[in-house]
Amino acid sequence: MVLSFYDINPLAETHLLVIPKAPYFSFKDMVRRAHADEVHRFFQSLQKVVDKIDQNQQGHRLLTNEGSFQEVPHMHFHLLLGKMHGQIN
Repeated sequence: MVLSFYDINPLAETHLLVIPKAPYFSFKDMVRRAHADEVHRFFQSLQKVVDKIDQNQQGHRLLTNEGSFQEVPHMHFHLLLGKMHGQIN
């Protein structure tokens, strides 16, 4: 359902990208075109990744970009934990 991997330009101590395997351009595109069950399964899978990475429940950020803020033309979430290294624009 999802792929997750470490970002090559991390903005935090732990910075993963979580993406759906289906070819959605953005969050808006996924919500508009995907069946409700697919959206639900994606978010369940995203929660499993969060639970695995944030086992100590220290807190995390989930971020997705849209439009001119989106550098990669595929819907994805950034999962950020720990001290920030950079600035989120």
